[in-house]
Amino acid sequence: MYIFLIPLILGFVLAGASAFTAAYSRWWGEVAGRIATSILRNLLGIPLWLFGFYLAWVEPAELLFRPSPITVLLSGLLMLLGWLPVLWGHIQLGWRTHLPSVRDTLVRDGFYAYVRHPIYSGGILIFVGLALFNPTLTVLLASALAVIFLIVQGLLEEIDLRQRLPAYKAYSEEVPRFIPRLQRSSGPWAVSIYYLFLALLFSSLKTIWRNFTDGNLYLFIIPLLLGFAAVGASAFTTAYSRRWGERRGAIVSSFLRNYLGIPLAVWGLILAWLRPGPALFSEGWVAYSLGWLLMIAGLIPFIWGHIVLGLPAGWPSIRDRLVRHSLYAYVRHPIYAGGLLMFAGGILLKPTITVAVACGLGFIWLVVQARLEEIDLIERQPRYRKYMEQVPRFLPRFSAHKPEPRKQVRGLRPKHA
Repeated sequence: MYIFLIPLILGFVLAGASAFTAAYSRWWGEVAGRIATSILRNLLGIPLWLFGFYLAWVEPAELLFRPSPITVLLSGLLMLLGWLPVLWGHIQLGWRTHLPSVRDTLVRDGFYAYVRHPIYSGGILIFVGLALFNPTLTVLLASALAVIFLIVQGLLEEIDLRQRLPAYKAYSEEVPRFIPRLQRSSGPWAVSIYYLFLALLFSSLKTIWRNFTDGNLYLFIIPLLLGFAAVGASAFTTAYSRRWGERRGAIVSSFLRNYLGIPLAVWGLILAWLRPGPALFSEGWVAYSLGWLLMIAGLIPFIWGHIVLGLPAGWPSIRDRLVRHSLYAYVRHPIYAGGLLMFAGGILLKPTITVAVACGLGFIWLVVQARLEEIDLIERQPRYRKYMEQVPRFLPRFSAHKPEPRKQVRGLRPKHA
């Protein structure tokens, strides 16, 4: 069953060995070094790993899940998106792609103005699409190994390129390796597309998550706690920016929150909701009505708080400014206050033990998350401490409090929610 691994891995090794054109040219001369690279890559490496992948594809194996029209559509979309940079990258590089030389010149226009390895970026998308199209164990294993190979190959080639092309070091500092830099304003669009992809994928893998929910009663806690931990780790934007720079610090916070933490936490909540479990009390119209009332009451500050904060709600930066008008004139975390109400409403709408545990953990997480973010905000925004003394965390003061006028204090807009 796993005989395909022999030509696959051997091909990866030989193709990886083709990355050292500068070393071969130093040892055997420019022409011989170029020939050695071409043989390792074009005559040995690529044909071998393609043959290994073909064997994995045709190997009779049980499907890990049955492809649905949605997964077929996603796989086709990923492969289409992947082939575009693969083909165009080859056209731009020309003979440099498979016949590199120490006399090559740096290409940094077209796709290469956005990523240093568009061909490998496209290859990664293609292999993910192939794994979704034919989800057998052999194809998934071969695709995973291929993705790892492309990442390692990109690193190996850059060691060689820095020796052959003096300008490559500055180029690598300006242009990312595989994923293009997005403007901060495009962050919501990128995350929306990512969440849509996850939703379609999740809905198409019904057999997997149904088997998951039919297993241990509390397995949902694993993705739930991992998601809470990842979002909690996203609170330290200042520390990440101090360690890795402003832009990378903001990227780390956004990735931990939007691309890792929130999807995992939502997945855990969905699994808890779908899992049949013993009821804590009998459902009635009073509990049902109160549950929906709490859900609606929580959604209002949750949505409104995101609108008022704008980008810093999900994409914090050390250059953000303090917001203390609208809902933020009454509570410091209206988004989390709304989340607390929705967790309480969730328990009333479906009073099973799994939902109660999930919502209880979510309740605790929101309280802790708010405190973690305030530690970060106090560190990078001296005015936030005074704001904390004037405005409560979750519950508004029912007194004759006059909200601050809509004025943005020059400094940072908090990442509070």
